[in-house]
Amino acid sequence: MNSVPFLPDGNNNPVGNTLGLWTLFNTASVTTGKGAPALISKVLASEPYAFPVMAPSTGDGSVTLFQGFPITSEAALNPDDSRLSAPVNVTPGPGGSVNLWTALDAAVVPSTGTATRDGAAWFEINTGAGRVVNQGFVAASGSASLLYPAVQDSPGGKASMVFTITSPTVNPSAAFTTIGKPGITIVGQGSGPHTSFADAPPFNSPRWGDYSWATTDPETGNVFMATEYIPPTAEYDGFDNWGTFVFEVQG
Repeated sequence: MNSVPFLPDGNNNPVGNTLGLWTLFNTASVTTGKGAPALISKVLASEPYAFPVMAPSTGDGSVTLFQGFPITSEAALNPDDSRLSAPVNVTPGPGGSVNLWTALDAAVVPSTGTATRDGAAWFEINTGAGRVVNQGFVAASGSASLLYPAVQDSPGGKASMVFTITSPTVNPSAAFTTIGKPGITIVGQGSGPHTSFADAPPFNSPRWGDYSWATTDPETGNVFMATEYIPPTAEYDGFDNWGTFVFEVQG
């Protein structure tokens, strides 16, 4: 799968409304020597997804030194872009087909406010039909942003999404929601603002995390999830204090 975060000239795509579905055929040729693999793509219509914006967070922009390196207390976290950075998870579909689940960062304006912030767009694609069969958005009320979402359906039919949540009053924290139900649960409370070496020269490129993950336990049907947050102070790295929070959600 792929989204379309950039235009042909390399500029950001303000609003995407398509996904790419890629299928690899004749993989047996790799070992049999008969024929050749074929990679086929198809463009799928999707809900529109806006290029994400910087996510206001709890840092104050101040700079301190750690082992001689400038470390910035980030007033905003960088969601990067609207690529499908989350895993593409697979569940059984009708007639022997499979459904693919994935998600991306997208700028949203929730009905509870007017300020643009980051939410999560999610998609369920059926490979047999070659189309998006379910899709939607998850957004927080108030001023909170959601970063790096990952979504996974369970054998019980309950899809869950994991992400980092942050706002000017919420330290970067690990959280999740159940698709189709109200409410966001914070499971790993961030202990402070994000402090990082990446904002200053020679890097000049603030980064947050990069990836979240979700996968089903084949024995229990529960979903294991992982995302980035700010761990307890004792676990800080002086150059960049993010950590990974791993947890289990009932399927």
